[in-house]
Amino acid sequence: MRAIPGLSAAEFGQLVGASGQSIYNWETGKAVQSLAAAFTRVYPWYWEREAAKRLSAME
Repeated sequence: MRAIPGLSAAEFGQLVGASGQSIYNWETGKAVQSLAAAFTRVYPWYWEREAAKRLSAME
């Protein structure tokens, strides 16, 4: 699920606005709501722009 190799669940969570535990739960199938369903409500261009900003801030 994580598009960037080596990114931890917590780091990916920062990118998408979720907790590391939520990412772990989605990846292991323990989440009630699927990650895909959560993201389909948001425009893809928004996440691309937001992820780029958050990655820059993490450096």
